[in-house]
Amino acid sequence: MATVLGYHQVTDRGSHLAVSRRTFEEQMGVLDEMRDELNPLPLNEIIARMARGTAPLRSVAVTFDDAWADVHENALGVLLEYRIPATLYVPTGYLDYPGFVSRSELQNMADAGIEIGAHTRTHPDLRGCTDAELESELAGSRADLEDLLSRKVDAFAYPSGLHDKRVVAAVARAGFRSAVTTTRGWLRPASDLLRIRRSFVEEFPLQTFTAGARGGMNVLKGTDALKAAMSRVSGRRPEGLPT
Repeated sequence: MATVLGYHQVTDRGSHLAVSRRTFEEQMGVLDEMRDELNPLPLNEIIARMARGTAPLRSVAVTFDDAWADVHENALGVLLEYRIPATLYVPTGYLDYPGFVSRSELQNMADAGIEIGAHTRTHPDLRGCTDAELESELAGSRADLEDLLSRKVDAFAYPSGLHDKRVVAAVARAGFRSAVTTTRGWLRPASDLLRIRRSFVEEFPLQTFTAGARGGMNVLKGTDALKAAMSRVSGRRPEGLPT
């Protein structure tokens, strides 16, 4: 089984979505030190090896949402230094927008071995989209990335983790083979690959992160549900995203 870790930003500016540069480097150092136990692998490789029955007993995948510029500036070098593979989910409408990666930076990350997935074009709540809007946000974002990078893109992340049966069906029709949520839990061979569970990392003490990489953050599912309910009531978009 695998633990899928999620990040948004790596910056010292104090955003609630961020971990600091020092914390991120320490966390990747932990994954490097635990390599024999946890096997850091790209998410797509974990999925493929689970299907073949050749996956390690335990593995961990690192993912990023939203393609903030600081992921290129502050995280990429650390990932390469510690040989930690990662997946970056990109809302294509924000490429070249201030605070987000540029097209050239995204190409640089892909060339460096970062797996690129789609995160829609404009980061909407997909449950409220019309059929035409769903097609644009899903198939459109995939086409945007494939045209830019000249490589296949079949990984997806639901904006804010929000989805329902209709959205999941649309994700499948758009050609995505995997889709990650914001609900904590394990990835197992029998998991629904269009509803992959994922644990987001915060500015945790290092011992907490170490336990979380082993799956310990799954105990926070109840807290996550409360936060999600409050977010739905407030109707807020993620802070910092263009409107």
